[in-house]
Amino acid sequence: MTNNNPMNYTSFNCAALEFDLVLGTVKNTLGETQRLSPINLKLLTHLVVRQGEVISRAELFDAIWPNQIVSDDVLTRAVSDVRTQLAKLDVSTKFIETLPKRGYRWMVAICPVSEQTLVVPPAPHTLSIRNEQELPLLVSNRMRRQFANVLFYIVAVLLLAGGIMWLIGQSMTNQINIAVLPTGYDRPQMNAVAKVVDENLLRVLRNNPRIKLISKSAIDSRPQNPFPYFFSEFGAKWVIESRVSDLDGINRVELSVVDARTGLELRNASFDAASNTGLLTKLANKLETHLLIDDVGY
Repeated sequence: MTNNNPMNYTSFNCAALEFDLVLGTVKNTLGETQRLSPINLKLLTHLVVRQGEVISRAELFDAIWPNQIVSDDVLTRAVSDVRTQLAKLDVSTKFIETLPKRGYRWMVAICPVSEQTLVVPPAPHTLSIRNEQELPLLVSNRMRRQFANVLFYIVAVLLLAGGIMWLIGQSMTNQINIAVLPTGYDRPQMNAVAKVVDENLLRVLRNNPRIKLISKSAIDSRPQNPFPYFFSEFGAKWVIESRVSDLDGINRVELSVVDARTGLELRNASFDAASNTGLLTKLANKLETHLLIDDVGY
């Protein structure tokens, strides 16, 4: 009586295809051939050896990738590749069945061509445990893979969070908090000019992405001596003071940059303007070239 156990055969016919497990090839009656990769050949061999049986994904992992940690996608892709190669040769036959949450099954019976013992690793359920000390060594590779995947995602999330915090830290390091006091004046009729200076000064500073201005409400609620109030309460690095005065019809604008922590004047500059024309440009120029507040733009 002929033994049709597929484990005894390395060449066999299945549906309209001829399989050679030694060469790793599959061909159809037209002579068209597909060569399987080593991994895909192992997968096909394991399915054929246990034709008609449902083989779990865990068993396939243990048989094809013993003592390795690979993702579930690798097995899914291998099954898809084998199906694609077989479909190129025989589109009408469904060789591999997927059983959701159970595994895979080779569905088509084989017809042996040549007999030669085919060595296939035993299924995981045939392994025996000699003593309790061996039990930890037989923990499922699938559990190790799942643990490795979870660990990978945890590390990736931690690295991403660390990167975000570093970027925030860098942006905070490069940020300059500035308090701009209302422009002072020596005569009531200079009030309108002072407001124009305030508006243009804030407009220039807002064009610099590094500069963050303390809000108007915080400025208005300042104590009599704002130093070091702005430094301790709002982290301000500088306080900008300005003043306008009337010199025989010429508006003189004075600017000072003051250390918010100590109240010491660091830099100062002034310019004259016969009118409000060009005031924005002049303020920007003074801030950039004389007060060393770079790239304010205007």
